[in-house]
Amino acid sequence: MRHICSTLHFNSGAIQLQKVRTKARTPWISVPRAQLICRSACWATNAQSVHSSNLTLTLNAADRIEQLFGGSGNDDLTGNSLDNTLGGSAGNDTLHGRAGNDLLDGGAGDDRYDFGPSWGLDIVAEADGGGSDTLDFANVTMGLTVAVDQTLAIVATEGQLSQTVFHTGTYLETIVTGAGDDLFAISPSPLIAYTLRAGAGTDTLDFDSHGALVSQTANVITTVGYAPVTHSGFETVNT
Repeated sequence: MRHICSTLHFNSGAIQLQKVRTKARTPWISVPRAQLICRSACWATNAQSVHSSNLTLTLNAADRIEQLFGGSGNDDLTGNSLDNTLGGSAGNDTLHGRAGNDLLDGGAGDDRYDFGPSWGLDIVAEADGGGSDTLDFANVTMGLTVAVDQTLAIVATEGQLSQTVFHTGTYLETIVTGAGDDLFAISPSPLIAYTLRAGAGTDTLDFDSHGALVSQTANVITTVGYAPVTHSGFETVNT
């Protein structure tokens, strides 16, 4: 048996663990006794699952599994160095893509997309109505450029390592950065009220009002015809 199991799909809930070997002459790994969706045949058995439990699931660096899907609980899913697809389904999930070029989809609920050093070129596929969701770069120490433009796309780039997170749409409400000197170039959304939280470092917020009338307090920018933008931690705010 030399087939590699490429996907683990957990059908909502708490599940019993069993041992599965994904490739001849490789170590056994512990996976839940749940549905395994594979490119080829895997060594696995069927089992029952219990709904509404929270899962913490991690693919280690030696795994040959690229895809990992949680259940209906508040799941914590961590990828490996491969190009992963992580899916949170329902619940308030936390997704850690780690290295590799990953596709991340928290599904319904209030989800957090956590990024650290060397995350790769990632896509966040959060949909409309998927809760209040966060791009979290608090663990990134280098400076970021974060752009929210009029094409309704959110792009966060760490220039020195050519690392990018891309999201089409305006369905990520909160963006958090870390210790570097960060630059935010933000256009407001007519529907989504953004919250921007800069970390340590010397951070700049450049705000494009599309020529509309702007008013602001210490931490809120309001533009006629658009949702407000709340911000904190910026040394310079340009409107």
